Amino acid sequence: MISASRGYNLHANGIRLHVLNYPGDGPQMIIVPGITSPAITWGFVAERLAADFDVTIIDVRGRGLSQA
Repeated sequence: MISASRGYNLHANGIRLHVLNYPGDGPQMIIVPGITSPAITWGFVAERLAADFDVTIIDVRGRGLSQA
């Protein structure tokens, strides 16, 4: 089963951070990609992990849809 992602923004320390959530029935898992990877590049991994976890991927500051 492939999980649909849901994107949203968080505000922390005066900046907007974008996150993607791949809902699952298991415990929460947070993925922080390497400095050059936006969250969307981890979607194929998150889809598989969502079978066992509720997966959230963060666009680190200055990457993807997060503010610099």
